[in-house]
Amino acid sequence: MYRIDDTNDNHNETPSATEAMDSSMDFLFENFINPVEADLSEDQAYILAHIGIAFKIIAEKAQAYEDMVEGNGGDIYKN
Repeated sequence: MYRIDDTNDNHNETPSATEAMDSSMDFLFENFINPVEADLSEDQAYILAHIGIAFKIIAEKAQAYEDMVEGNGGDIYKN
């Protein structure tokens, strides 16, 4: 069974948002995108790239929220 946090040595620890996104995107690329990459149209490749960018932005925002909640952002998040 594939684990989202497969690179994490401590399997009892929940991966961060960016770790989970990176692992998920790696799995999707290796198992679904790479095998058909040569068959993708230019439009499909373009849209797929934009989906990847959107997912990275979502992960970065989730990571910023996690950092804020955990107090890892210093004073930058304080009003």
